[in-house]
Order: sequence, then structure tokens, then C-alpha cells
Amino acid sequence: MIVAEPLIRMLPAAGLLLFCTCKDTVTYRQLPVRFVYTIIAHNDSLYCSTQSGAIFSISPERPNVITRYGLNHFHPIRGLAFKKNGDLFAASYQTGIHRVLADTLIALPKMWRMAWSMTIDCYDNIWLAGRQGVFRQQSDTLARFSDLHEAYDVDFYFDKCAVAHRNGITLYDTADGTVLTTFCKGTVCWSIDIDGPLLIGTGCEVCILVSPRDTTIIPIGPEKNIPWTAVRDRKGTIYLGTQKGLLRIKPGARKAECIGFEGKCIKSLLIDRKERLWVGRYFKE
Repeated sequence: MIVAEPLIRMLPAAGLLLFCTCKDTVTYRQLPVRFVYTIIAHNDSLYCSTQSGAIFSISPERPNVITRYGLNHFHPIRGLAFKKNGDLFAASYQTGIHRVLADTLIALPKMWRMAWSMTIDCYDNIWLAGRQGVFRQQSDTLARFSDLHEAYDVDFYFDKCAVAHRNGITLYDTADGTVLTTFCKGTVCWSIDIDGPLLIGTGCEVCILVSPRDTTIIPIGPEKNIPWTAVRDRKGTIYLGTQKGLLRIKPGARKAECIGFEGKCIKSLLIDRKERLWVGRYFKE
């Protein structure tokens, strides 16, 4: 089981961030609040988005300091990303990309695409993964990179574009979109997280670890469990936010263990600079 510091704060009418220390045991407290879809870090703050379309920032050192940065009523914000100039962008599955200014979300009509996830490349261009495929920013619009249907996440592994989709994880040549290889074919894959030379992918009932040397597939229980996101600490321990709890894979292990929230849905995870694990929870009760 997990033991941690009881530092939890409710986000008004939105979601929950739960702070845990990345030790062998972590304690926690719960509050009956709703969805946190994604968590990202920027400068000294954490930013999270919710199912109701709200965006909040929170200070890791002062969890009671919460600021709302935007609200897009009833349009879930599934992706957040900062550009190099500090501008914050949000991607909704229903209403496309928005620029976040104070408490206002400004829609970018030329960038309307339904997006499951969003990231920004080293050239400061936005990339989207969604039902209609993968798109990347060109000037003030979006251009199709791949017509792969039901793309769920996109990231960059070395100089390759990595996409999690309904039939595995595929690596593309970033320049021309040529398919290089696909892992875990036939498995619905939901997310990609890059930690140095390691690509951590999540698929239905599996965690996929891809390195320059080999590929390892670790089964995830219980039956029909969906891991939504993954993070890795400095010691090499992998934490999975899944449909049925918070799981951990220790270095060298070939199976995952549930360490908290058994049977509960965890949508997002983040490990901050001080190796603290932040959990975004979804619960209906």
C-alpha cells in the first residue's frame, strides 16, 4: 500500500490533485470531487485540466494557492502545453485548440480539430492526436501528418514521432510521415511517456517499454484494466494511472502491483522536480 503526506486540496467545482511522496508507502486523503484529465508542470506551478473545461494552476509548495485560468463550459480539456514564450494552449476533444489568456479561452478557428492529446515539438509547433489522425501546426493552421484513425497520444522519441492509437504504437519519420515500426499490434494503446531513452506506452491490460536495445511488454491486471498514463521516477519505478487503481512497476519487475485506489479511476499522474507524485482522480461517488 502507499504511504504519503496528507496534502490534498479541492479544486472548486472541478477536479482533484492528490499529492503523494514517491516512497515505498504513501498515505492519502480523498475529497469527493470530479475529473482531472491532465497535469503538466511549468516553472514553479502545476497546471491541470478538467472534464468541465476548467484549467487550474496550483503551487506545489502551497497547495492551498489555486488559480483558475480558463473555463470552457462542458468541453473537456484533454491537453495542455506551453510554448517557449510562455503562452498556454489548451486542446478540447469537442472544440479544438484554444489560447489561454487569464480566465478566457480564445478559440483558434484554423486549428479546430478534435484532440485526445496535444504536445509541442522542439520547433515550438503544436501537434495533435485525435479521431481524424495526427496533425501538426504550420504557421497559424494545422496540417495533416497522418490519417491514422483514432490516434490517442503523440510524443517524440529521439527524432521520431510516436503515436499511440487503436492498433498499437507506431513510430514515424517526423520529416515525411513514413511508418518506421509498430509495437503491440492489435492492442488499443492510450498514452506515450518519454523518459530519456525509454518510451513507456500504455495499452489495454499492458505496459509497453521500448528502449534502443529491446521491447518489453508487462501485463496489467485486473482483467480489462486500462492504464491511462505513466510516469517514472529517478530510481526507475514506473507508476501507472489506470481505470482500476494506481499501479507500480518496480525496476526489473515483470508485473504491476496495485498500491492505492483499488478499483478507482486515475486519469493523470505527474512527478515534480522534488520527486513528488501528483495524482489526478476521476470518481463518480
